Amino acid sequence: MLGTGKVPEDWWSGIPKLTNQRERIGYPTQKPLALLQRIIQASSERGGLVLDPFCGCGTTIEAAHGLEREWIGIDICVKACQVIEERLRRSFELEWSDIEFKGMLKTRDHAAKLATVDPFQFERWAASLTPWMEWNKRPVADKGIDGEGRFPLRKGRFAKIVAQVKGGHTQPRDIQAFNGARRQARADMGVFTCFEDRVTQGMRDTAASTGRFMGAPVIHIFTVEDYFAGRLPQLPRAA
Repeated sequence: MLGTGKVPEDWWSGIPKLTNQRERIGYPTQKPLALLQRIIQASSERGGLVLDPFCGCGTTIEAAHGLEREWIGIDICVKACQVIEERLRRSFELEWSDIEFKGMLKTRDHAAKLATVDPFQFERWAASLTPWMEWNKRPVADKGIDGEGRFPLRKGRFAKIVAQVKGGHTQPRDIQAFNGARRQARADMGVFTCFEDRVTQGMRDTAASTGRFMGAPVIHIFTVEDYFAGRLPQLPRAA
């Protein structure tokens, strides 16, 4: 027997647009925190478990933690983990030591071993160390580009960035070739990732000769050791 009440609508009102600059992170698919809070409150109880298998910039995780739910977040990109760590630290003063964190390389030696055992997996990992970057899902015919992405400059404008990863021997001509691949990809900047002991002064000089984009190097040499030391490539600041 059908009821006589109002049929539920398939839309919700009262969710503010994602205009808060403190909340906005720059992910094109980012959802308002208030929306995820409403979904979690409607579908779970305090102490329950929330799973987001594609957690991206971590809105679901922040909402679940704030509503006293247990949570599991999964993402393939290093940058997503970096963004989520920053959100949790800013909102709840949490550190990774407070969280059970699986699947990420933790030392330079771990990265070196992966580069030897499975170069393609190392490439995928290293290409996504830069914020906003995602690894190239094509294992062959990648035209010298192992990762690509874009980062915000100001409202409505983004810059394109690409990456190349070398786990073995490197030399200045690798930087030259990568800069050519960057130009062909019509990218504004490039990040060349390798191990610190593979970087020569000639490589740094060649990278410096490529010029600058909005005050940042067009080609930035970024090492695995930089990542584990908490240093990131120099990118222009969003206005």
